[in-house]
Amino acid sequence: MSPHTRGVLALVLTTLLWGATFALGKIAYAVLTPATLTGGRYLLAALLIAYRWPGVTKPELRHGFWLGIFQFACIAAVYQGLLTIEAGRSSFLVSTASIMVPVAGRILGRPIAIKVWIAAIGAILGIALMTDPGRGITTGDLWTLFSAAVFAIYIFLMERASELPSTARLTAVQTAVVGICSALWMAATGSFHTEAFESILSVWPIVLYLAISGVLTILLQGIGQRTVAAPEAAIIFTLEPVFATIIAWYSLGEKLTPLATAGAALVLIANAIAQWPTKAQEASASPKP
Repeated sequence: MSPHTRGVLALVLTTLLWGATFALGKIAYAVLTPATLTGGRYLLAALLIAYRWPGVTKPELRHGFWLGIFQFACIAAVYQGLLTIEAGRSSFLVSTASIMVPVAGRILGRPIAIKVWIAAIGAILGIALMTDPGRGITTGDLWTLFSAAVFAIYIFLMERASELPSTARLTAVQTAVVGICSALWMAATGSFHTEAFESILSVWPIVLYLAISGVLTILLQGIGQRTVAAPEAAIIFTLEPVFATIIAWYSLGEKLTPLATAGAALVLIANAIAQWPTKAQEASASPKP
Protein backbone atom coordinates (compact mmCIF):
# COMPACT_ATOMS: atom_id res chain seq x y z
CA MET A 1 0.00 0.00 0.00
CA SER A 2 1.44 3.37 -1.05
CA PRO A 3 1.81 6.27 1.43
CA HIS A 4 -0.82 8.18 -0.55
CA THR A 5 -3.33 5.31 -0.25
CA ARG A 6 -2.71 5.09 3.50
CA GLY A 7 -3.31 8.84 3.72
CA VAL A 8 -6.60 8.51 1.83
CA LEU A 9 -7.75 5.69 4.14
CA ALA A 10 -6.85 7.80 7.20
CA LEU A 11 -8.98 10.67 5.87
CA VAL A 12 -11.91 8.37 5.03
CA LEU A 13 -11.83 7.01 8.59
CA THR A 14 -11.75 10.62 9.81
CA THR A 15 -14.97 11.37 7.93
CA LEU A 16 -16.63 8.26 9.36
CA LEU A 17 -15.82 9.34 12.92
CA TRP A 18 -17.00 12.88 12.14
CA GLY A 19 -20.23 11.57 10.64
CA ALA A 20 -21.46 10.24 13.99
CA THR A 21 -20.81 13.51 15.82
CA PHE A 22 -23.72 15.36 14.18
CA ALA A 23 -26.41 12.92 15.31
CA LEU A 24 -24.84 12.57 18.77
CA GLY A 25 -24.73 16.35 19.10
CA LYS A 26 -28.46 16.54 18.38
CA ILE A 27 -29.17 13.86 21.00
CA ALA A 28 -27.01 15.64 23.61
CA TYR A 29 -28.95 18.87 23.09
CA ALA A 30 -31.76 17.38 25.17
CA VAL A 31 -29.70 18.40 28.25
CA LEU A 32 -26.71 20.43 26.99
CA THR A 33 -26.12 23.79 25.34
CA PRO A 34 -23.60 24.20 22.48
CA ALA A 35 -21.11 25.71 24.95
CA THR A 36 -21.38 22.90 27.53
CA LEU A 37 -21.22 20.20 24.84
CA THR A 38 -18.10 21.73 23.29
CA GLY A 39 -16.53 22.36 26.69
CA GLY A 40 -17.18 18.87 28.03
CA ARG A 41 -15.94 17.27 24.84
CA TYR A 42 -12.66 19.14 24.46
CA LEU A 43 -11.68 19.55 28.09
CA LEU A 44 -11.86 15.76 28.32
CA ALA A 45 -10.08 15.35 24.98
CA ALA A 46 -7.26 17.63 26.18
CA LEU A 47 -6.80 15.42 29.23
CA LEU A 48 -6.75 12.24 27.12
CA ILE A 49 -3.89 13.49 24.94
CA ALA A 50 -2.04 15.55 27.59
CA TYR A 51 0.62 12.82 28.00
CA ARG A 52 2.02 13.83 24.57
CA TRP A 53 3.03 17.33 25.74
CA PRO A 54 6.64 16.46 26.75
CA GLY A 55 9.04 17.53 24.02
CA VAL A 56 6.68 20.00 22.32
CA THR A 57 8.64 22.40 20.08
CA LYS A 58 8.05 26.08 19.31
CA PRO A 59 6.82 25.35 15.75
CA GLU A 60 4.38 22.79 17.15
CA LEU A 61 3.12 25.35 19.67
CA ARG A 62 2.68 27.98 16.97
CA HIS A 63 0.91 25.72 14.46
CA GLY A 64 -1.10 23.99 17.19
CA PHE A 65 -2.32 27.33 18.55
CA TRP A 66 -3.71 28.53 15.21
CA LEU A 67 -5.13 25.13 14.33
CA GLY A 68 -6.88 25.09 17.70
CA ILE A 69 -8.34 28.58 17.21
CA PHE A 70 -9.77 27.71 13.79
CA GLN A 71 -11.00 24.30 14.90
CA PHE A 72 -12.81 25.85 17.86
CA ALA A 73 -14.49 28.42 15.60
CA CYS A 74 -15.52 25.66 13.20
CA ILE A 75 -16.98 23.38 15.89
CA ALA A 76 -18.68 26.17 17.86
CA ALA A 77 -20.42 27.40 14.69
CA VAL A 78 -21.55 23.87 13.78
CA TYR A 79 -22.99 23.24 17.24
CA GLN A 80 -24.73 26.62 17.20
CA GLY A 81 -26.28 25.76 13.84
CA LEU A 82 -27.41 22.35 15.04
CA LEU A 83 -29.83 24.07 17.42
CA THR A 84 -32.13 24.81 14.48
CA ILE A 85 -31.23 22.47 11.57
CA GLU A 86 -31.06 18.70 11.11
CA ALA A 87 -27.86 16.73 11.61
CA GLY A 88 -27.80 15.56 7.99
CA ARG A 89 -28.32 19.07 6.61
CA SER A 90 -25.59 20.43 8.88
CA SER A 91 -23.03 17.89 7.70
CA PHE A 92 -23.78 18.64 4.04
CA LEU A 93 -23.42 22.38 4.49
CA VAL A 94 -20.05 21.89 6.22
CA SER A 95 -18.95 19.91 3.17
CA THR A 96 -19.31 22.95 0.93
CA ALA A 97 -15.68 23.46 1.98
CA SER A 98 -14.95 20.98 -0.83
CA ILE A 99 -15.40 23.75 -3.40
CA MET A 100 -13.94 26.52 -1.23
CA VAL A 101 -10.57 24.77 -0.89
CA PRO A 102 -9.67 24.42 -4.61
CA VAL A 103 -10.94 27.96 -5.27
CA ALA A 104 -8.75 29.29 -2.43
CA GLY A 105 -5.84 27.23 -3.71
CA ARG A 106 -6.19 28.73 -7.18
CA ILE A 107 -6.30 32.25 -5.69
CA LEU A 108 -3.07 31.44 -3.86
CA GLY A 109 -1.49 30.48 -7.20
CA ARG A 110 -1.54 26.72 -6.69
CA PRO A 111 -2.21 24.61 -9.81
CA ILE A 112 -5.35 22.51 -9.34
CA ALA A 113 -5.86 19.36 -11.43
CA ILE A 114 -8.92 19.26 -13.72
CA LYS A 115 -10.15 16.09 -12.01
CA VAL A 116 -10.24 17.98 -8.68
CA TRP A 117 -12.41 20.73 -10.19
CA ILE A 118 -14.76 18.14 -11.71
CA ALA A 119 -14.94 16.24 -8.42
CA ALA A 120 -15.54 19.44 -6.40
CA ILE A 121 -18.38 20.56 -8.68
CA GLY A 122 -19.89 17.06 -8.62
CA ALA A 123 -19.65 16.92 -4.82
CA ILE A 124 -21.28 20.33 -4.39
CA LEU A 125 -24.15 19.33 -6.72
CA GLY A 126 -24.60 16.14 -4.70
CA ILE A 127 -24.63 18.14 -1.48
CA ALA A 128 -27.24 20.51 -2.99
CA LEU A 129 -29.52 17.57 -3.78
CA MET A 130 -29.19 16.29 -0.24
CA THR A 131 -29.88 19.60 1.51
CA ASP A 132 -33.31 20.33 -0.01
CA PRO A 133 -32.30 23.66 -1.62
CA GLY A 134 -35.93 24.76 -2.04
CA ARG A 135 -36.36 25.09 1.73
CA GLY A 136 -34.56 28.42 1.97
CA ILE A 137 -31.72 29.65 4.18
CA THR A 138 -32.09 29.78 7.97
CA THR A 139 -29.91 31.19 10.75
CA GLY A 140 -28.66 27.67 11.44
CA ASP A 141 -27.62 27.36 7.78
CA LEU A 142 -25.65 30.62 8.00
CA TRP A 143 -23.80 29.45 11.13
CA THR A 144 -22.94 26.19 9.37
CA LEU A 145 -21.79 27.87 6.15
CA PHE A 146 -19.51 30.07 8.26
CA SER A 147 -18.15 26.87 9.80
CA ALA A 148 -17.46 25.50 6.29
CA ALA A 149 -15.46 28.62 5.38
CA VAL A 150 -13.40 28.31 8.57
CA PHE A 151 -12.89 24.59 7.91
CA ALA A 152 -11.53 25.36 4.42
CA ILE A 153 -8.85 27.55 6.02
CA TYR A 154 -8.22 24.85 8.64
CA ILE A 155 -7.49 22.28 5.90
CA PHE A 156 -4.77 24.52 4.46
CA LEU A 157 -3.31 25.16 7.93
CA MET A 158 -3.20 21.43 8.58
CA GLU A 159 -1.36 20.90 5.29
CA ARG A 160 1.22 23.50 6.34
CA ALA A 161 1.73 21.67 9.63
CA SER A 162 2.16 18.28 7.92
CA GLU A 163 5.95 18.61 7.83
CA LEU A 164 6.26 18.87 11.62
CA PRO A 165 7.91 15.80 13.18
CA SER A 166 5.16 14.76 15.63
CA THR A 167 1.46 14.71 14.74
CA ALA A 168 0.68 13.51 18.28
CA ARG A 169 2.35 16.50 19.97
CA LEU A 170 0.64 18.85 17.52
CA THR A 171 -2.67 17.20 18.41
CA ALA A 172 -1.99 17.69 22.13
CA VAL A 173 -1.38 21.43 21.66
CA GLN A 174 -4.33 21.90 19.34
CA THR A 175 -6.75 20.02 21.59
CA ALA A 176 -5.64 22.03 24.62
CA VAL A 177 -6.29 25.29 22.76
CA VAL A 178 -9.79 24.13 21.78
CA GLY A 179 -10.39 23.05 25.40
CA ILE A 180 -9.36 26.46 26.77
CA CYS A 181 -11.49 28.29 24.21
CA SER A 182 -14.43 26.02 25.08
CA ALA A 183 -14.03 26.74 28.81
CA LEU A 184 -14.00 30.49 28.06
CA TRP A 185 -17.17 30.07 25.98
CA MET A 186 -18.82 28.25 28.88
CA ALA A 187 -17.80 31.06 31.24
CA ALA A 188 -19.05 33.74 28.83
CA THR A 189 -22.46 32.05 28.58
CA GLY A 190 -22.72 31.52 32.34
CA SER A 191 -22.48 27.73 32.11
CA PHE A 192 -19.12 27.14 33.81
CA HIS A 193 -20.60 25.83 37.06
CA THR A 194 -21.34 22.58 38.92
CA GLU A 195 -24.80 22.08 37.41
CA ALA A 196 -23.41 22.32 33.88
CA PHE A 197 -20.80 19.66 34.57
CA GLU A 198 -23.47 17.47 36.17
CA SER A 199 -25.50 17.75 32.95
CA ILE A 200 -22.41 16.71 31.00
CA LEU A 201 -22.08 13.63 33.21
CA SER A 202 -25.73 12.74 32.50
CA VAL A 203 -24.80 12.06 28.87
CA TRP A 204 -21.25 10.89 29.54
CA PRO A 205 -21.20 8.09 26.89
CA ILE A 206 -21.86 10.66 24.16
CA VAL A 207 -19.33 13.13 25.56
CA LEU A 208 -16.73 10.36 25.92
CA TYR A 209 -17.20 9.28 22.29
CA LEU A 210 -16.98 12.88 21.11
CA ALA A 211 -13.81 13.43 23.15
CA ILE A 212 -12.09 10.28 21.86
CA SER A 213 -13.18 10.97 18.28
CA GLY A 214 -11.99 14.56 18.67
CA VAL A 215 -8.46 13.33 19.41
CA LEU A 216 -8.50 10.57 16.79
CA THR A 217 -9.80 12.76 13.97
CA ILE A 218 -7.10 15.39 14.53
CA LEU A 219 -4.45 12.66 14.54
CA LEU A 220 -5.84 10.92 11.48
CA GLN A 221 -6.27 14.15 9.53
CA GLY A 222 -2.71 15.14 10.38
CA ILE A 223 -1.42 11.75 9.23
CA GLY A 224 -3.57 11.77 6.09
CA GLN A 225 -2.61 15.26 4.97
CA ARG A 226 1.07 14.35 5.08
CA THR A 227 0.54 12.62 1.72
CA VAL A 228 -2.81 13.99 0.48
CA ALA A 229 -2.96 17.58 -0.82
CA ALA A 230 -5.52 20.00 0.62
CA PRO A 231 -7.84 20.13 -2.46
CA GLU A 232 -7.98 16.33 -2.67
CA ALA A 233 -8.52 16.05 1.10
CA ALA A 234 -11.46 18.46 0.83
CA ILE A 235 -13.12 16.14 -1.72
CA ILE A 236 -12.62 13.13 0.56
CA PHE A 237 -14.24 15.05 3.41
CA THR A 238 -17.48 15.24 1.37
CA LEU A 239 -17.99 11.62 2.43
CA GLU A 240 -18.81 12.96 5.89
CA PRO A 241 -22.41 13.95 5.05
CA VAL A 242 -23.03 10.56 3.49
CA PHE A 243 -21.99 8.86 6.74
CA ALA A 244 -23.79 11.50 8.84
CA THR A 245 -27.05 11.11 6.93
CA ILE A 246 -27.02 7.33 7.22
CA ILE A 247 -26.32 7.55 10.96
CA ALA A 248 -28.96 10.29 11.46
CA TRP A 249 -31.49 8.23 9.47
CA TYR A 250 -30.78 5.19 11.65
CA SER A 251 -30.53 6.88 15.06
CA LEU A 252 -32.77 9.96 14.75
CA GLY A 253 -35.24 8.84 12.10
CA GLU A 254 -34.31 11.71 9.77
CA LYS A 255 -35.71 11.06 6.30
CA LEU A 256 -33.52 10.00 3.39
CA THR A 257 -35.48 10.93 0.27
CA PRO A 258 -34.82 9.56 -3.25
CA LEU A 259 -33.34 12.96 -4.15
CA ALA A 260 -31.02 12.82 -1.13
CA THR A 261 -30.01 9.27 -2.07
CA ALA A 262 -29.13 10.45 -5.58
CA GLY A 263 -27.09 13.28 -4.06
CA ALA A 264 -25.19 10.83 -1.85
CA ALA A 265 -24.42 8.70 -4.92
CA LEU A 266 -23.10 11.79 -6.72
CA VAL A 267 -20.81 12.60 -3.78
CA LEU A 268 -19.43 9.04 -3.91
CA ILE A 269 -18.84 9.34 -7.67
CA ALA A 270 -17.07 12.68 -7.12
CA ASN A 271 -14.75 11.02 -4.61
CA ALA A 272 -13.99 8.24 -7.08
CA ILE A 273 -13.08 10.86 -9.69
CA ALA A 274 -10.80 12.66 -7.22
CA GLN A 275 -8.99 9.40 -6.48
CA TRP A 276 -8.67 8.31 -10.12
CA PRO A 277 -4.93 8.09 -10.82
CA THR A 278 -3.47 10.40 -13.45
CA LYS A 279 -0.78 9.25 -15.87
CA ALA A 280 1.83 11.12 -13.82
CA GLN A 281 0.75 9.31 -10.65
CA GLU A 282 0.78 5.95 -12.41
CA ALA A 283 4.27 6.64 -13.73
CA SER A 284 5.57 7.65 -10.29
CA ALA A 285 4.04 4.51 -8.75
CA SER A 286 5.57 2.18 -11.32
CA PRO A 287 8.67 0.23 -10.20
CA LYS A 288 11.92 1.62 -11.53
CA PRO A 289 13.99 -0.72 -13.75
